[in-house]
Amino acid sequence: MVKVLLDASGGTATYYCSGTVVGTKTVLTAAHCIELTTLSKTLVEMNGAVHTVARIVRHPAWNKSASAYLNDIGLVILDNVAPVTPQIAAASAPVAGQAIKLVGFGRTDPNDGASGRNKHSSNMTVGNVSATHYVVDGYNGNAANGDSGGAALATIGGSKQLLSVISTSSTDWQRSFHIRVDAFRSWLDSESGNNVQWAGGAPPPQDSGPPPADTVQPPPGDGAAPGDSAPATKPNVAITVPSEGATTPLAVDIHVTVTHDKAIRQVQLYVDDTPVNSLSQAPYRFFAQVGPGPHVLRVTARDERDVIGEGSVNITASQMAPDFGVPPDLQMQPPTLDANAGSGDGGVGVGDGTGGVAKGGCAVGNGGTQGVAVLVLLLMLMLMLPLVRRRR
Repeated sequence: MVKVLLDASGGTATYYCSGTVVGTKTVLTAAHCIELTTLSKTLVEMNGAVHTVARIVRHPAWNKSASAYLNDIGLVILDNVAPVTPQIAAASAPVAGQAIKLVGFGRTDPNDGASGRNKHSSNMTVGNVSATHYVVDGYNGNAANGDSGGAALATIGGSKQLLSVISTSSTDWQRSFHIRVDAFRSWLDSESGNNVQWAGGAPPPQDSGPPPADTVQPPPGDGAAPGDSAPATKPNVAITVPSEGATTPLAVDIHVTVTHDKAIRQVQLYVDDTPVNSLSQAPYRFFAQVGPGPHVLRVTARDERDVIGEGSVNITASQMAPDFGVPPDLQMQPPTLDANAGSGDGGVGVGDGTGGVAKGGCAVGNGGTQGVAVLVLLLMLMLMLPLVRRRR
């Protein structure tokens, strides 16, 4: 049994699930566990050491919006060979009443956080069996938060075999929902490159089309680990500002709304899958400095049960000059002409004797012209005065 670290950074995970090594590089887990993570943020911890991952894959028919957790199965492919012996997977179908043991890293107390320790629940039996899954009913200490992706083991033919993957459980831990590994053998072999070790070593069965309709319904209520409850119980996260496809400044103002029927423990902002900041209470408003170009803003909200919902938008950041508007006293106005002015702004205006000045220029009035004429007349009289004296 291994711990699948999800949304991890520097070896520290935001949340985790359980998993089972079923091949030299293959870890089997639940599809919902790896729904909200990315390859670069997924690690596997075993025997106290952390191992990197080459690929994560969910079953293509997994549908988080479905009312039942059908096809809730996924694989984590390691970069290197696992330092543990792979668990043999059962090639035969489970049988109602079959004794099983549940193994996982989940909680032991509904009011406490996940223990982080590998635990076993014994003296349990398979309940109603359907085409791809079965349920386990009526036991205290059933699968709990953190057990998602864990194993149900059964002794078959004298050997311990992996019967199913733990998918989800009811809130009171009295009922759990399990995905049969034998029902997905062809897909597991295909995605792992035939790396899964099956009991008996028999060749995988030929696909005979889609399985018949399932009749067993999953337990109602909360899931067994972060992200594993029905979609209606996940936090609803919406980024209201900026909008999808918006062009933003390099300093981005981000507004987030979270609606949910449970208490929200943490709201986390990621820019291009890099955690930036987190808030524990509303209002959820973030500020992020980004570089020019396209970016993905993603926000996750985790509730009191460690169930996670998320929302995201794509933006393009650019170096934009802020538009503060033009102050009224600096706004340009078209030039105006006085009724008494002969030319416009910046030119020379000719007045009407008042000596007025046109805007931006100057004006010479008619009064100035009359003064020059008087001066000329006086000079002429002075020149004529000697001629008058000679005649006398």
